[in-house]
Amino acid sequence: MPATLPPDVSRVSDMIEIQQMIARYSYTFDRGDAQAWAEVFTLDGLWEMSPEVGAAPSIRLAGRAELMAFCTKRFSDRRAGLSYAHHQSGIHFSSWQADVVRAEVMLILTVVLDGAPSIGRTGVYHDEWRRTAEGWRLQHRLLTA
Repeated sequence: MPATLPPDVSRVSDMIEIQQMIARYSYTFDRGDAQAWAEVFTLDGLWEMSPEVGAAPSIRLAGRAELMAFCTKRFSDRRAGLSYAHHQSGIHFSSWQADVVRAEVMLILTVVLDGAPSIGRTGVYHDEWRRTAEGWRLQHRLLTA
């Protein structure tokens, strides 16, 4: 289904803001900045991972406190010499309303262990973005991988 793309300049700036938040998601998680990563989401934001579209999620994180705890644990348990790099591309805005945007974003997660990079995961994020007083934030992000 083709995206309903915004026709005016204000909507273009919204698209850029959302793209910047997608980049912030990657950089903050990859650096282990749990608070900044959780702040990409709404206060009650939801992050889920599912093996395929329509399957029950294998991981479900609800709210900024759970998001922060997940990121913090991921980094405290991380093996020495291990780093992550989220590569998000192919951003497709699939629906657009004044305060709610749906998008799909391709993911390649690289893992570097002792200098040797490998692909840790690939998939597609299915996003619902909400306009909030803080700006655009993720309400729901489902990773199918």
